[in-house]
Amino acid sequence: MSRQFDVVGIGLAVYDISMQVDEYPKLDTKIDASEFWHGGGGPVPNTLVALARWGIRTAFVGRGGEDHWGRALKDAFTSAGVDVSHFELDPTISTPIASILVKASTGERTAVLASHHYSQPGVLPAGIIENARIVHLDARDPNFCLEVADCARAAGVEVSLDVGSPRMDAVPVMAKTDHLVVALRFANAVTNESSNREMVESLRRRTEGTVVITLGMSGSIGAAPGETIVSCGIFPVETVDTTGAGDLYHAGYLYGTLQGWPLERRMRFGAASSALATTALGARGCIPELDQVEQLVRGLMVGG
Repeated sequence: MSRQFDVVGIGLAVYDISMQVDEYPKLDTKIDASEFWHGGGGPVPNTLVALARWGIRTAFVGRGGEDHWGRALKDAFTSAGVDVSHFELDPTISTPIASILVKASTGERTAVLASHHYSQPGVLPAGIIENARIVHLDARDPNFCLEVADCARAAGVEVSLDVGSPRMDAVPVMAKTDHLVVALRFANAVTNESSNREMVESLRRRTEGTVVITLGMSGSIGAAPGETIVSCGIFPVETVDTTGAGDLYHAGYLYGTLQGWPLERRMRFGAASSALATTALGARGCIPELDQVEQLVRGLMVGG
C-alpha cells in the first residue's frame, strides 16, 4: 500500500531559547551568557526536521499559539520540508516556550518549560495516520496517544514512542508501541531495576515491540522481538550542547527502520546522529547532513 508520509509526528512543539553560561546562576544574581541561540524545538519536531532534511517524507500534527513563536515554529517546519497541513495555530492559547541554560564546560543543560496552555489537537485529523508508515509520539498527552496508537495499529502503521522524563502516565502507551526508544531516567523509574540489561528485559515484558534505552555517554542498549540484547557505544565529539541529542538519536533510529536495517545498525546510526547534534548550541543548532552521519558511522566508537 502506498502511503503519503513515511513518518507522522504528534507531540509538543516548543520555541527554544538557549543560553550558554560558564556556571549556573546563584539565587538572586545576574550573569552574562557567552552564546545565544533560539529556534524551533520539542522532541518530536526535532526528530521530524532531521528526517525531512534526510529526504524522509514527514508531517507534524499539533497546536501552537497564533503568536510570534507559533508562526516561527510553522515557518521552521516549512523551511525544513515538514508538512504542516495539520499544525494548527490557535489564538486562544500561547505557544510553549523553553528557556535553556547550557553549561559551557560540559554541554549539560537545564530547561524550564512554559507549556501550561499546551494541548493536543481536539480531534485526530481524518486519514493522517492511515497515510503514514510510522507514527512517532512523545506521550505528552497519554490518552490522546492511546487513541492514536489504536488507530495506527488498526491501519497497520508502526508506532514509535519517545519518553525522556520519568512520567508514569506514559506507561500504558508502551504496550501499543512497536519502537520503544526511551531515556535511562524513564527506564529506571518504570522498571526499578539496577542493571541496564535488566531494564531492557523488564521493558520487553511490557511491549511486543523493539526496546532501546539511551544511556547518555554510556551509549545505548536494546533488543528486537525474539532477538538477543545488543549494546552500542558512542562516537566521541567535542560536545557543546546536549539539548536535542535524544531527538536526533530517534531520527537516526527511524531512518534506519525505514531502510529495513537490523537493530544494531539502527542504533549505530542513531548514535552518530546524536553525537553530531551536540556539536553546536541549540536543539537544531547542528542538524547534520545525511552524508555527515554516514561518514561518522564509518568511524570508531567508544564503548558498547
